[in-house]
Amino acid sequence: MMEVFQVGGSVRDEILGNAPKDRDYVIVNGSEKELIDAGYKRVGKNFPVFLHPTTKEEYALARTEKKEGLGHRGFSTDTSKGITLEEDLARRDFTINAIAKDSTGTIFDPFGGLQDIERKTLRHITDAFRDDPLRVLRGARFSATLGFQIAEETQSLMLDMVKSGELKSLSVERIERELRLAIAGHHPNYFFETLKKCEAIPHLLPELDLPQLLNADDPIFQALKHFEGQDRMAEERFIVFLTRAGNYGLQENGEKTQIKNLIERLKLNRRTAETCTMYLDFNEKIMNYASLGEQDVLQLFEEMDTFRRPEKFTRLLKILGHIIEPAKSSNYVKKLTGFFMEALSETSKLSARSFFTDEEIAKTAYSTISQTLRIERAKKIRETIIEYRTGLKSVDK
Repeated sequence: MMEVFQVGGSVRDEILGNAPKDRDYVIVNGSEKELIDAGYKRVGKNFPVFLHPTTKEEYALARTEKKEGLGHRGFSTDTSKGITLEEDLARRDFTINAIAKDSTGTIFDPFGGLQDIERKTLRHITDAFRDDPLRVLRGARFSATLGFQIAEETQSLMLDMVKSGELKSLSVERIERELRLAIAGHHPNYFFETLKKCEAIPHLLPELDLPQLLNADDPIFQALKHFEGQDRMAEERFIVFLTRAGNYGLQENGEKTQIKNLIERLKLNRRTAETCTMYLDFNEKIMNYASLGEQDVLQLFEEMDTFRRPEKFTRLLKILGHIIEPAKSSNYVKKLTGFFMEALSETSKLSARSFFTDEEIAKTAYSTISQTLRIERAKKIRETIIEYRTGLKSVDK
């Protein structure tokens, strides 16, 4: 008879008193044909995973795994009907993720996951843990998101896994995903502590091999606390982390700082990459806005491509107060932000049609139109400078 059990992280989260984001289920004594006949839709490529016809939640046939190649994908699977619930749970990474629950609410915990939850400990189940190098990253990430410590024997096993060289098989996309999830956790420093202990940082994130990231009280983590409980601000939180980490890792490699190397190597999305790079390239001028004249501000806007894509700069301004060191007062940052937002608003209203008719535009040289637009934008910036009572330099004739 086919049996269904809720498994994995959702059971763990419910035990911890947290609402799970999604639920996964395992089916014992079931077959693909039975599920297809019941209206389930198969979506798994490497092993059978099925979507429930109504809830769209994921259901997988109970399976065992056998290591056959390198990396976290080098496994063959067996989903035959004889696979038991305990055999399926045994292939999982940590005891806290190897707990199951049936439809009546009865808990099945063959490997002591409940006890490890009470101890706030991440402990591997069997020595097969070493077969999947991704588990080194996942262990560090769970430590950051749950606030759990790695069991000593598991930490030792992770060190052996790092020395085996299999971490080289992990994709940069997966490394970036785990890093993002860790930074969104309540204890992001645990992520770096865990990787440091098993000597994985030089292999996975050499740009972030920084002593400051091992200290929970470091200003970088204090800044991240402003985003706790704001899931919609996960991207902004990640950008704040990267830019502030960039302040620590300023050793030059050609013309690129360490954090720029990280942005390129991990292939970060355009939004994150643009915001971080803009701050790293222009933060000194932005922070010293009070000493800039209208031509300085105009040139800054042009260098940042602000007139063509203003959203890049406004995105940075919205989180600037969390990026900079606390030496600058919140009032200073508020005034700085207000100044640039108004200057950008006023100058963005101007276009060639503000000064030329369509007929004149057709007959006038592009250089003349461009120069006229620059002069008028500089005048608007000068007006904003006067309003904010910053230091003045004369408008170029």
